[in-house]
Amino acid sequence: MGLNTMHGKTKQVFTNLLRIKPELYSWPFMISLFLLFVNDFILKAAFPNTLTGKLSDFCGLYAFAFFFSKIFPENKKFAVHLITAVLFIIWKSPLSQPFITLFSTYFFTIDRVVDYTDLWALFVLPLSYFTPAKPFDRFYKTIGLSLIALIAFTATSQPRPRFHFFEPQYILLRNTKHVMSLSESGKSRSIEIDSLLLFQIEQIGLDKYPRLYDDFQQKSLLENLEKSIVSPQDLYTKPITLQHQEDSCLEKLSFLNGRLHGAYTRYINQQAIVSGFYKNGIPDSVWTYYTYAGLLDQQDIYENGEKVKHMEYSDGEHTSNSYVTTRQNKKTIAIIIFGTMCLVLLLASYHLWRQYKKAIRSVRIVERIIYPIILPIFVFIITFLLLGLLPGSDMLGAIGIQGLSLIIGCPVFFIIYFAIDKHSIYTFLLWMLIYILLIMLLHDFNFLNNLKDVSMIE
Repeated sequence: MGLNTMHGKTKQVFTNLLRIKPELYSWPFMISLFLLFVNDFILKAAFPNTLTGKLSDFCGLYAFAFFFSKIFPENKKFAVHLITAVLFIIWKSPLSQPFITLFSTYFFTIDRVVDYTDLWALFVLPLSYFTPAKPFDRFYKTIGLSLIALIAFTATSQPRPRFHFFEPQYILLRNTKHVMSLSESGKSRSIEIDSLLLFQIEQIGLDKYPRLYDDFQQKSLLENLEKSIVSPQDLYTKPITLQHQEDSCLEKLSFLNGRLHGAYTRYINQQAIVSGFYKNGIPDSVWTYYTYAGLLDQQDIYENGEKVKHMEYSDGEHTSNSYVTTRQNKKTIAIIIFGTMCLVLLLASYHLWRQYKKAIRSVRIVERIIYPIILPIFVFIITFLLLGLLPGSDMLGAIGIQGLSLIIGCPVFFIIYFAIDKHSIYTFLLWMLIYILLIMLLHDFNFLNNLKDVSMIE
């Protein structure tokens, strides 16, 4: 009997989740949900400050409590708000770190910042509890709003932008007991060596997500790394070579003006594993990687802080070379592709103009309705595949552009096919080609425009 009762209540909760109650469509909830989306996906990236940081907590907490109070029975409303408050406090404290680590390891990465001033957002819970839920009649009962709400709630848990250095970076300081401060998304530690302080940095928080996670981005961060962390008077400026031992790993480090400068070697169990050179904190020249047996494994050649060539070895014998596309090379390729697409666009437009002069058949009403729906879908698939050929294309950006193309594409094709009487199949294909080229030109132009825009330390 108990199991049947529990099963019935569980079924009712999921039924309510799939078929949202009319009371949920209230203006306060819809406004808070809208603000949460706009803030997390637009305002935070454009204006990273205290206001946009706190707005997500206030709107998200209000919408979360209101949403789940309508999913569960009315007599559970107080319990839902109380549990929401407790979970929010735990989430904003170090107590949630084991869960975050476990979830990020086996599912996808999530993160949050331990900031106890965020707890001021708890004051919106009484507003959620006493808000009269008046129906918002212009919406239908659908699973759509449930999915939108859940996406908005989890968006604030996405990790902050950060950069993980390809090799741990070091800054050498006078042992002044200076307290280092990096953002929550940074990862560093201080190591005392004799009368000096060795500051190790593995990753660092950024002000925004990088356009590309490449050597050019790393070089831009490394050029002024010490200026972002310490004062110039804290640096140990004399040339020095020292050793850093950690478990079975031994590193020989050379410094000048507090930055890595000169030969670098890493040993494991007295066997050289990595050897290379730094120039003012930036990787330079040839970097060599060895197997545990001491045989050559890989070699990388750096120029101006960017890897330009990679060489593979097998049992110490050279097997293959590959050249790495630098940021400047990507720009050159993008310009060539952009020019080629402009030329093809002009040719397609010219042929489209000629085709209209000799259109041979009329489009039926059924075709006029079907084509505007089918063609954007074909455009979505084809463009998504072609965007992968552009240098620096990322799947998330491609999906965003494709979503925009679908939103704009359907009305555009409706206008085309309902406004013009005569077409041919060749005309349809030309329209598809032109539309695809316009989307790709937009993507390539955006890529070129932001190519030199690098993320900096938060």
